[in-house]
Amino acid sequence: MNAIKYNLPKSGDDLLKLQDKAIRAANNARILIQQALVGTIHHLAINHDVRVANRLVDGLRETVRGKAIVEYLTKYGHLTVGDVEVEVDGKMKIIQQFTGLSVQGGEAHAKVVRGTFEEAKATLWWTLKRENPYAGFDMQKALDTVIKHYQTALKKVEAGEVGKDKLSTEVNDTTIRALLAIVKFDVIAEPANVELKAAA
Repeated sequence: MNAIKYNLPKSGDDLLKLQDKAIRAANNARILIQQALVGTIHHLAINHDVRVANRLVDGLRETVRGKAIVEYLTKYGHLTVGDVEVEVDGKMKIIQQFTGLSVQGGEAHAKVVRGTFEEAKATLWWTLKRENPYAGFDMQKALDTVIKHYQTALKKVEAGEVGKDKLSTEVNDTTIRALLAIVKFDVIAEPANVELKAAA
């Protein structure tokens, strides 16, 4: 990126003008990106060339919400994403790029792109959020987190940073029974090597 030249505002009115200019530029940029995305999808439906999608993402990577753009092109361009090793500043780096079509065959791909084209035009790219895959649940990690939160809260109480009312260790019987059933405890046993200091 080239060095930024600053022309600092000399008055409050100058500042408002500068802010308004920035707001207009940002809004115009979002609209231009939307038009470029729809144009890219249209091109993909005809030529099925993922390089045009990669070019747009690479060019915008450090300027806007890249994940939303990738999500948009994946969803409406019907593309697949994969890890690709590239050279950046003399070093090899793994980045995510479009690697192919999610539907094989030119006509089949064109059909699915056409099928979602109107939705693509009506969907603003900046409203999309990448969906995180479900990571599953780990009871041990969850309980470790609870214990750490408790210990942090206890230290704050002991240090006088917060009042005792900010630390509650009350757990009702229903919750305790449910937890014991989940971890398949028939009886409550003294845990080994675990020392929890009770709040005063």
